[in-house]
Amino acid sequence: MTDASLGSRQDGWYNPGDRLTLVCSKRGQNVKGYFSFNIPGGWDNLWYKTSDGHFVADVDIETGTLDAVAPACGSGGGNHAPPPSQSPSTSETIHGQIGCINNASPVGVWIEARSSTSGWASHEVPIELGGLSKVNYSYTLDHGGPYSVHVGCGGTPEHWATDLRSEYVSGSQDFLCNDMNWIEGMAWDIIKGRVFGSFGPSAKKLTQNVPYGKCNAT
Repeated sequence: MTDASLGSRQDGWYNPGDRLTLVCSKRGQNVKGYFSFNIPGGWDNLWYKTSDGHFVADVDIETGTLDAVAPACGSGGGNHAPPPSQSPSTSETIHGQIGCINNASPVGVWIEARSSTSGWASHEVPIELGGLSKVNYSYTLDHGGPYSVHVGCGGTPEHWATDLRSEYVSGSQDFLCNDMNWIEGMAWDIIKGRVFGSFGPSAKKLTQNVPYGKCNAT
């Protein structure tokens, strides 16, 4: 946008995984965006001016904090501040296995990185058979650091049936994603009580205590 407002002119788009140089910050229109789930209420009026002279809302980019990470525009640090220097870091390849509890195949794995470039992980179906639908994934973090996985359980690579996310973790991890919903869990508890009595497995056992709609590192 040409200013910190949806009423200003939109000149283009940034793509997932693009790295931006944030020149200065500005309080503008209150908006919701991709990372609104991190903000109480979902609304935020923090915007950044980038090195290409345009504004992008804080809720649509990952800075690792809800606080401003660039000086206020017009405060002297402003429009011609040099790009922040980056300390040398070592790339790290993370890998592991991801399973969807409800037997839907994982159709996509997006790695959201804090200090590295975010992007799509490579994934393939493992040879071994198991009770869960699984994929092996791999991704190289160009600067290492914490990351979160976004997993599509079911659907197609273009249209996920469910979009499940993990907390931020470090290093290679296996993940278990609960693509059941709470209604299915309640229904199973009712059915197992009537059919198996107290000997039937509860929904919590079936989901291995992974919260509905989440992925847990295992």
